[in-house]
Order: sequence, then C-alpha cells, then structure tokens
Amino acid sequence: MYVLYVCLEFQRGVAHDVNVSQPSVSNTVKFAVQKIVDKAHTWIHFPHGNDELIAAMEEWQQKYIFPTVIGALDCTQIEIKKIHLGLHGHEYICRKGFASINVQATCNANEIFTSVCAECPGSVHYRRIWKSSSICQLLRESLLILFC
Repeated sequence: MYVLYVCLEFQRGVAHDVNVSQPSVSNTVKFAVQKIVDKAHTWIHFPHGNDELIAAMEEWQQKYIFPTVIGALDCTQIEIKKIHLGLHGHEYICRKGFASINVQATCNANEIFTSVCAECPGSVHYRRIWKSSSICQLLRESLLILFC
C-alpha cells in the first residue's frame, strides 16, 4: 500500500484532484507515514508474559483449532531500487535475483501484525533473521517459564 503513495503518477493524480502541487502531496505523504511509524510500537505488539501468551494460544485454539500456537510467522522479499545501495549493495540481491529487503512479520489469530522486522538485506536467509530476532529471544525466555 505504501508503494502506491510514493509513486509519482499517483501523487500527480491526487495533486490534480485536490488542486495542490505534487510536492505538497509528497510532503503530506511523508508526514503521514512518519506519524504511522512513530505510533507503530503501540499498534504492533507481540504477546509478553504468561497471561498474554495464554490468551494468544486460546484465540488460535478457539478460532482455528491449533493448540499451543501463539502466532503465524513468515518472511517476504520487498523489492527495492538498486540505486544508492553503496559498498555492500550485493547483499541486497536476493536469491530470486532482484534487490530487496527481507521482511519478517508475525500476526495473531485475528490476522493483525504483532511484530515486523524490516532490517535485513534480501540475501539474508529467513532462518538467520528468525534466530537473531527479538521475538525468537522472547519466545525462548517466555516458553521456558510458560511450560515449566
């Protein structure tokens, strides 16, 4: 969705429709996106502690009959432009042959994001992203407490 808003043709169309300049639309998009990013930590929340983890498991059990599940996890390649990738630009070329960022995300039983990690170049394997993620560390600690 964000890609649509940064597209120059989209911004020109909006500018024409509301009778403002394209740079005004661009500035407004930048402002709105920054506000969303600033609030992301309050909207994107992974279950912490026994009560939240148990509640998450109960949602998955009730909705999908998946016992002991607390979330769904996946990685995806988000294509980026090759320009300005610098000295380590080759690290952004994924196994599919295009420049990308490898994004890992989790969601709850209601299909709401509970974590997003968009820090890794496209060549980084999903397993490495998982093993170095704060969610993996949290689960190692929490599940030991939860199931002991």
